[in-house]
Amino acid sequence: QIESARRNSTGPIAGMKASVRRWGLFHAQMAGCRLTINEHWGAPNSLWSRGLWWEHNKLLKRKSLDGFRMYCGAEDLSEWVKSATYAEFEAVARTVFDKLFSSAAVNALRAQEKRDITLENTILFNRDALFYIEYTRAVKKGDIGRVLNVLAIWMVMMRAPKTMPRYADAIFETLVRIKKFPPKLRQLYFMNWLVNLTGKLLGFKPVDLLQEHQNFWAKIIYNAKGSNKSWK
Repeated sequence: QIESARRNSTGPIAGMKASVRRWGLFHAQMAGCRLTINEHWGAPNSLWSRGLWWEHNKLLKRKSLDGFRMYCGAEDLSEWVKSATYAEFEAVARTVFDKLFSSAAVNALRAQEKRDITLENTILFNRDALFYIEYTRAVKKGDIGRVLNVLAIWMVMMRAPKTMPRYADAIFETLVRIKKFPPKLRQLYFMNWLVNLTGKLLGFKPVDLLQEHQNFWAKIIYNAKGSNKSWK
């Protein structure tokens, strides 16, 4: 918007030629959430049936089955946890991920002569939901590298038909621009993409979310009200 408003200015300062566009990570998070919900919720008249949220929650009234209960090898998960070592826990977690959260598991199911569409769709949802969880936790941790990894995946997913191609274009433009930045500008960009006002662990938030909070305080909390309202 700034560049558009100053498009007739020829000077580098007046024309805002030195401005650096920044993709809002909070808005990217909302887009990723909407992407996952739109893809997997479904509808009663959906042509893509079996394994949709709508069927599980509204029609069948079903609950999730814990993957650890399926692959821990014990009848009682709570009893298994009491005696399991760290290595055993990690091994079961890896099995759960490989069989219920990975694209490789879906590809293996699709290669079978008699396919289980419900299980395929469930695994795809688990995978996509895990992308969102990874993004959210990476933001809170302040780990920009993990954030970029998820953005690259979402960029491809958002190019699918009837999704969000404009968001995909914005992410692509951002990632390419970052790659072409000089090292110092790239570091400056990364170091100012998230903020932590408290200094506490897992206290980072996107800059555009901080801006939304400031708008809330300015418009709602500090907004003068009543017949004699005055900013003074």
